[in-house]
Amino acid sequence: MKKNGKNNKKDKDNKTKTNNNKDIEVRCPFCGNIIEKKELNSHMEIHPSKVFDWLYIGGYNTATKKSDLEKINIKYILNCASECINLFENDFKYCKLDIKDLPNFNIEEYFSQGIEFLKNSKNNNDGNVFVHCQLGKSRSAAIIMAYMISEMKLNTNEAYKLLKKARSKIMPNLGFMNQLREYEKKILVE
Repeated sequence: MKKNGKNNKKDKDNKTKTNNNKDIEVRCPFCGNIIEKKELNSHMEIHPSKVFDWLYIGGYNTATKKSDLEKINIKYILNCASECINLFENDFKYCKLDIKDLPNFNIEEYFSQGIEFLKNSKNNNDGNVFVHCQLGKSRSAAIIMAYMISEMKLNTNEAYKLLKKARSKIMPNLGFMNQLREYEKKILVE
């Protein structure tokens, strides 16, 4: 196989390599598409990101793909976006939080409902949970971080770093981050 005038060959991991053994293409572990290695991180953002064995985060794009959700054994969906509808109510158990992605929006009033849904879904031990907002970046991240603060007793920075490892694009808006820090003070003082 020739690409850009160089001889390339496929290895056993379905990677395309140049003769100097530098990877240029890889297979997406989720969808199986062959993409340039330098594009893998941005490509993975269109797929759900695994936070824990039972918990995934992503955007509405994933929430519209029933087969992608079934592929990772999703049984529960926590929809954190006021503008996103629940598409498969006959197939998954939903919890809808009507959160707007605005810095002055009081997201803390939704923390307990989101945390309870996550705890109950996890304890049912019969499938995984997918948490989403529009982009899988701000609202869904804030709710998962609230769960980590409440149930894992992490501080806000620890929760952020742990979630950022799973999904590099998370970025709760400044107002949400401030509310998470206030929530942390209440929870970790108990």
